[in-house]
Amino acid sequence: NAWFDGFAAANLSTLATYFAHSDPSLKDYGVGIATIGTTSDGKISFTKYYYTPEYEGRGHGFQTCIKS
Repeated sequence: NAWFDGFAAANLSTLATYFAHSDPSLKDYGVGIATIGTTSDGKISFTKYYYTPEYEGRGHGFQTCIKS
């Protein structure tokens, strides 16, 4: 099984993150900055901008996560 380890720091509704895949050979690690909020139906969510310096030739983008 694979997983991501990491840590975060928050201030009000802003969250900074560092994450790394459990398999270091994948070089799937990076940083992100997120805004925490709620969906229209009251679920906790965050939208994160992330940067991965080595994974698949570098990458960046946005990701939204909603707690089910």
